[in-house]
Amino acid sequence: MDIRKRQADRARILKAIFDTADGSEEAIVRIVPQLVQSLGLPEQEIISACQYLVGEGWIKAPLKVEGNYIVGVHLTHRGVEKVEQSLKQTAERNGPFIPSISVINIHGDVISSAIQTGSAGAQQQIYAQDLNLEDSERSRDSAPKD
Repeated sequence: MDIRKRQADRARILKAIFDTADGSEEAIVRIVPQLVQSLGLPEQEIISACQYLVGEGWIKAPLKVEGNYIVGVHLTHRGVEKVEQSLKQTAERNGPFIPSISVINIHGDVISSAIQTGSAGAQQQIYAQDLNLEDSERSRDSAPKD
């Protein structure tokens, strides 16, 4: 497995534990079903990542069954600090802007479409009415030619 993907998965798992526990050091988060459902990762990958997170001191694994198989985890104080520090750094890096990616595939024209880009507070008004193709063609034909 690619080391960057493994590191990203570990960070996602720690953040998911933080979110599920609402930042509490007391709440126990079960690997199945809570983390498997929220992350969409295979159970064994989550368990392996949790073993790493335990080794770093960011979580504890108080719920185990035969063979030291991790069933449930909870955050340590270091784990809460790690996630909060990461969130703070992300906020400082991005400022008030939330990074986003928009991919729009358009097939055909977009006359009177509801496609809009802008900030979270942007507004758009759309007036839906029948499109009169004859008026559109007349406007196009009467437009100055370059």
